[in-house]
Parts: sequence; structure tokens; C-alpha cells
Amino acid sequence: MFAYTDLSWKYRAGATRVEADGNFTLHLRPGKYYLMVVIDQNDTNLFDSGDALGIYGISDLRDRHAFPQPILVTSNSFTEDLQIQITGTQLKNGRIIPLLDAE
Repeated sequence: MFAYTDLSWKYRAGATRVEADGNFTLHLRPGKYYLMVVIDQNDTNLFDSGDALGIYGISDLRDRHAFPQPILVTSNSFTEDLQIQITGTQLKNGRIIPLLDAE
């Protein structure tokens, strides 16, 4: 699980591992963040070919109007029950496609 400060996906503000049951805890400073989950299929600790991903707010990568939803973090608060669907995978050429198209 990664938290980014903007949609360039270059400015990572935090990271944590997701438990097998889907639970995670991520400590972030107050601000606006975009969340991405990567399932590292080959244990390289990189987002690379064959890895699956999900972005908070996107349930279908084929939807032209799909857009990541930010999470707003305030002081002394705890956000629960965030649902992030695994919707895409990365091809060998680096392109990200909907997971259903990869089957």
C-alpha cells in the first residue's frame, strides 16, 4: 500500500504492507493523499511486469470517467473501512491494462 501526494505518482508520502485479510495501518501527516495497492507477484519490491494494482476510487480501469479519489487526513483522526479493488496489471512493456483484459 502506497500513499502519494499527487497524481503524478512520484511523490510517495508513506507505505505499508497489507495483511492477508486486507487490513492495513498507514500513518500519514495531515493532508490529501491518493492510495495505490500493488500485489508484488514476483517479490521484487518493485511495481513491474505481472504485478496487479488497485487505486482508491477506481473500480473499473475501462471507465473513461474513472478517477482516483483522494483521502483527506486530519490531525488525531483514524479512517476505517476503505475498499480498494484490484483492477489492473502491468504488462512486460510497462503498460497498465484492466485485469479482466489480461485473462
